Amino acid sequence: MAKELKPWVLVVKASEGESQTTNQEVQYEEYEVEIEQPYGLKFRKGRDGGTYIDDILPGGAAEKAGVFTVGDKVIATSAVFGTKIWPTAEYGRTMYTIRQRIGPLLMKMHKRYG
Repeated sequence: MAKELKPWVLVVKASEGESQTTNQEVQYEEYEVEIEQPYGLKFRKGRDGGTYIDDILPGGAAEKAGVFTVGDKVIATSAVFGTKIWPTAEYGRTMYTIRQRIGPLLMKMHKRYG
């Protein structure tokens, strides 16, 4: 069952899993968070073309949520409008979706360790 942390953030789900990258195993935890603007997140493009958290800005919804870590990978986001969840495409499309989102943004993430 989801636990409401604050009116502006809702942690929906967390699960553990494993993923593989080139010749190396990476452990991650999968989680979903819904945040309101201002998000307080800076992103960067990874070597794999994915979208990663580069910085968490003070005072933003991301910092207040307390679940994001620099290096976490975005694996899905809310659609530009409505309730659909879109799996991430390349960095540019993911950033377009995040910037154009109308309403709260649901982000499905992989938390990185190491």
